[in-house]
Amino acid sequence: MKTTIEDFIKRHSLTKRDASPEHHWIPAMLIPPDHDDTFEVYANDDGTHAVSINTTRNKFKIVHGDLLYLESDWKDARNSYETDARPFWKENH
Repeated sequence: MKTTIEDFIKRHSLTKRDASPEHHWIPAMLIPPDHDDTFEVYANDDGTHAVSINTTRNKFKIVHGDLLYLESDWKDARNSYETDARPFWKENH
């Protein structure tokens, strides 16, 4: 199965959030390394799933947390990524 970052955002019902550093504190893990780049943040209401999209360089980063936060490296947002994210209980045997 191929998936895009837009598919991921829809699947997890993430909403675009006001992430203007001028008005809000933003966790450093969501800010692009080059602080001059523009970015958008999509997240759920609990803040347990977030995606930061560096719109200047067309890259994204996923942050997921509950007990612990896990974050991805910056990935190219123009690609579709192969995923084998299928629940083990749906496997055909």
